Amino acid sequence: MLKHLTNPYLICFLCIISIVISIVSNSLHLFTLSNCIFFAIIFLSNYNNLYVNNGDISRNKRLQMFILIIAIYLSFSLFNFFNLFPALRNIFISINSVIKVSYFIWGWIQILSTLSKRQKVNGQTIATAITGYLFIGIIWSFVYFSFWQINQNSFHIADLRDFQMKPWNLSMYFSLITLTTVGYGDIIPIYRWLMVFTTFEAIMGLIYMAVIVARLVSLYDIFD
Repeated sequence: MLKHLTNPYLICFLCIISIVISIVSNSLHLFTLSNCIFFAIIFLSNYNNLYVNNGDISRNKRLQMFILIIAIYLSFSLFNFFNLFPALRNIFISINSVIKVSYFIWGWIQILSTLSKRQKVNGQTIATAITGYLFIGIIWSFVYFSFWQINQNSFHIADLRDFQMKPWNLSMYFSLITLTTVGYGDIIPIYRWLMVFTTFEAIMGLIYMAVIVARLVSLYDIFD
């Protein structure tokens, strides 16, 4: 049953839904829902490594480790929400960011591995390639969200009405705008390291598109 849920179309659809919810949600409940979808995407995209027997670590061990790490993430999120350990807030935020970024990078690597092994272009190949592109935007949004939570002055927002939006709205929006190199200029990173991060995201997006498009074109046979 789970194997059928690893369909590239479903994972791509979940990515789009999670991005939309992250940008338009204005309540903690919807933000929580988007995080649940993120972890569903993580599980499905890493299913072969988490649940299939292929390595030195048994599938039960891998699944237990995954559940344990997710439990740590949820615990730290609750600590921050209820402000239980204010002195450790930044540490909890950083650890949670590392957890989500690490798992999504792991899934992104699996996507690249899948694309490198494909011998022909079909709908699933295209859906997988789109998912890989969306993963880049999602990964960087987690990074920006962490900066935003630790220091709200990390970014300059040109229009004050944007402050009615939540940090998770702005971080996802800013990440996707940077990834596509649109650069409206309504949100500007202030610190130098953030400028470096945004530059690398834009470069990654361009390189990914160039390499993946070249790969898909090389697999496409115009005589079929």
